Amino acid sequence: MHIAHIQLVEYLLEQYPADQIVVMPAFVPPHKTESELIPFRHRYSMLNIAFGPLMKKHPNLRISRLEKKLPTPNYTYKTLDYLSSNCRNANWNLVMGYDMYLSLPRWKNAHEIMKKYPIVVFARQEPIETPPVFEELGFPPQFLKNPLWPVSSTEIREAVRSDKPGSEAVLPNFLPESVIEYMARNQLLKK
Repeated sequence: MHIAHIQLVEYLLEQYPADQIVVMPAFVPPHKTESELIPFRHRYSMLNIAFGPLMKKHPNLRISRLEKKLPTPNYTYKTLDYLSSNCRNANWNLVMGYDMYLSLPRWKNAHEIMKKYPIVVFARQEPIETPPVFEELGFPPQFLKNPLWPVSSTEIREAVRSDKPGSEAVLPNFLPESVIEYMARNQLLKK
C-alpha cells in the first residue's frame, strides 16, 4: 500500500460513486508464503491508518478482513463468489491496477472472474491498451482516466527490506507518515 493507492481510491470515490468500496488485503496470496509477507494484522492495521482520514469523509469506504477468514489457499474468484453469495443485492466489480490487469489471464479461474465480474482498471501509464488475449475473451474492462502517480510498490518493498543505511529515507515520498511511524513502532523496518 502506498500514497498512490490512497489517491486512486479517493479518485474512485469522487468520480465513480458506489454504495460501498471495500479495500481488501490478501491474507496469503497463492504465489507467496506467509514468511515473505508482513503479518496480516500489521497490513490490516496499516490500511486502516492510511485510509482512516478518507473513511471519515466517505463512510461507504471500508477495510475488510474477509480474506483472512476464508480457507487457504484462497483465490480472487473464491473471494468474489463469497461476496456475491453473501451480499446478493450487490453488484461487485473488481478494481485493479494495470500491472495486475496484465497478469489476470494467469489467475486461477480468470475466465470465470472476467465473465461474472466487471473489471475496472486504473491507469499506470499512457496510453493504456487492451491486450489481444482480453479481446479474444470478449470481456473488455473499464479503463479509468485517473491521474498518474509515479509510485512503485517494488521500490517501497526494497526500501523497507534494505540493509543500506538511510534506505528508509525514501519512504515519506511513498507512505503516509502515520504508517511509517506504525512500521517503526512495530519493528517492520530493517535497521
